[in-house]
Amino acid sequence: MSKSQKREHSPDRSSGFRRQLLAKIHIARKQLALDEGTYRALLTRITGADSAADIAAPQLMAVVEEFKRLGWKDAPAKIRRAGSRPLAPGAEAAKARALWLNLWHLGVIADPAEARLDGFCKRMTGRDSLRFLDQVQMDRLIRALRGWLERVGFTEPDAERLLDINAVRAAIGMAEVDHGQACKIVLIARCWERLIEIGAMRTGENARLGSWLMTHAGVQSPHHIPAEKLDRLVERIGAWLRAELAKRGGQEAVPAPEDSAGPEAGA
Repeated sequence: MSKSQKREHSPDRSSGFRRQLLAKIHIARKQLALDEGTYRALLTRITGADSAADIAAPQLMAVVEEFKRLGWKDAPAKIRRAGSRPLAPGAEAAKARALWLNLWHLGVIADPAEARLDGFCKRMTGRDSLRFLDQVQMDRLIRALRGWLERVGFTEPDAERLLDINAVRAAIGMAEVDHGQACKIVLIARCWERLIEIGAMRTGENARLGSWLMTHAGVQSPHHIPAEKLDRLVERIGAWLRAELAKRGGQEAVPAPEDSAGPEAGA
């Protein structure tokens, strides 16, 4: 193996995503009651190494998937949402929160907590929280969040695109998705594109989202993802993207609206 290949396969022990995978492997090994020899034989078969300490994150993901194939059930991770701060009520506040979380999944902001969203709200509207916004201010906030997402290449599906997605699903007998679910389908595809753009894929632009989806959801197209798997896949691919960005120095610098640089901008 060349020096460059060794660097490519060497584990980044500081990666939070890698630590999460190692924790899952430890739990799975215990729950499957694998003895030392069986465990190390499995590692060697899947990765070529007999110690998880010597394995990089992509190979650790393959080990986790092998444990799932053997019957281990991965408990859904607790989704990081709004912290302990009271949530602003109403559909529009929920929309603003969803847009904020999309920025997090895409690696643009460092913290999805409600307190950070309220900080952005303060800079955009002068109000301390979404809870205190009138209709005009809420509209301004949502437009700003949408504009920020568009600068990172994510645009919510319009009515025509929603029809297209559901037409594809109907062709194979799948239930329709609503607008919020369609947004998650588009978000997954955009996260994949960003992984290619930042150089996280060994095969570059030839990396196929369908292969990843087949491994994690049993489908080859984002349009075919079962609705009940969308949240989990968004969390998984978002964590992967953020981990890859962290290797390259942190969140990508995508300026906040109106040149409002701050901690949420992840510069």
